[in-house]
Amino acid sequence: MAYTREQIIKMCDEAMKTPSTFYKEGFINYSGRTAEGELYNEIVAEYVCKHLKEFVGGIKKITRENTYKTASHTGKSIPSDSRQEEKIAVEIFNQKHFDYIGEVIDYQTPLKNKRDEDNEGVGKIDLLAYDDQKLYILELKKPDSEETMLRCVLEGFTYLKTLDAEKLLADFELPLSTSVITCPFVFLDEKQHNEMKEDRPWLKKAMNLLNSKPYYIKKEEDGKYFVLENAMRFERTKITDINSWFALRPPMGGKKQWKNGRSAKELARYMTKNYPNVPKKIEDLLLKFTSAGSGFKWDAEYVTDFEKYGLGKGEGRNHDCMMVNGDIFVGIEGKADESLGNLLGEELGKAGANKKNRIDGMIQMLFDDKAENHKNLRYQLITASTATLLEAKERNLSKALLLVLVFKKEGSYLPDKIERNNTDISNFLNETNAEQKDGYWKIPTKTKIDLYFKKIEIEL
Repeated sequence: MAYTREQIIKMCDEAMKTPSTFYKEGFINYSGRTAEGELYNEIVAEYVCKHLKEFVGGIKKITRENTYKTASHTGKSIPSDSRQEEKIAVEIFNQKHFDYIGEVIDYQTPLKNKRDEDNEGVGKIDLLAYDDQKLYILELKKPDSEETMLRCVLEGFTYLKTLDAEKLLADFELPLSTSVITCPFVFLDEKQHNEMKEDRPWLKKAMNLLNSKPYYIKKEEDGKYFVLENAMRFERTKITDINSWFALRPPMGGKKQWKNGRSAKELARYMTKNYPNVPKKIEDLLLKFTSAGSGFKWDAEYVTDFEKYGLGKGEGRNHDCMMVNGDIFVGIEGKADESLGNLLGEELGKAGANKKNRIDGMIQMLFDDKAENHKNLRYQLITASTATLLEAKERNLSKALLLVLVFKKEGSYLPDKIERNNTDISNFLNETNAEQKDGYWKIPTKTKIDLYFKKIEIEL
């Protein structure tokens, strides 16, 4: 029999009498729904948001008499009777350094005082990590944990409020100006991560109010752990680094085009630097269009066959890189200061019947207009936009993004050429009647697909 909303709230009311142990209540991990379809967990998250002052203010602070830093925490031995989470914590401690969270400096950090009866049942911090004036309290959950993300969030936050932050920093000889942050630390594609992919607005609001940002763990076949931020990642392919990129998907110009500071090589380096993680700047942008934790199929030097779509015979559009998931197709164009191609008028002037058919078809798709009315646009922007739309349409997607990545390595580009490209992009956005949104542009087209545009400059 399903609980009612009122019953769940009554449980919350009773548990909130002792906020320090609220996170331990069994109903925090209930996974069902009310008869009306509400998730129990969302009702609890909503309750926490609406009783935030009571929750935060009611957690008892414990100033530990002994040091927080335990001398025996060397990672050299793991007791045979340790819980799986403790064993994982030691393995992660021994690996030491990770993207996003920096250096792991301790595990199973104690919080309670032995002689204080009131702190009976107080837990331990699974992991501490330090990076750039930030100390992360990491609340670890093993891969098959059935605990909810909300439990993880509330437990970590309770530990944050329980500890004496100033003493903790002093014991580990960290600057007193260091920010102390609590973070769920859970495995990729497990229960907690899967909940983050779902429509759970109250959970996400609670996390925002409690300043609780999740990090995701992936264990590779060689036993090493990787940490991901929003867990947006590339699905495994044979391209894993800059060398395999060149070996499998070399640019059309081959070695002549493969130079430091130039777009072909720098794009490959940028896209694979933290493989399988999606580069952070791209991840931050894509979070506006798709969910955290998304996996992307991807490829380099990917060709859209225009002939397949009735846009004339001959070579198709060559995407420098492409990414796609169940929400969006992303066509990526890499640039240093290379031009965006000829003007459309120049292409029309030398075009035969086949190419004119292609140009007319692309302009119709983008503008529902005649090609001669857009002679001052760069041809590459037109082919790239069209191909990105067609690839989204082919996959029955409602969103397409043309992303231009500009790589700026000192001594490898001319500022006036960068400015020329910027002017050409502005002209294109103006003629397409693009509307500026939250850090990107939305381009209206004749199709039912939402076409977006974004340029990101990357200082090397």
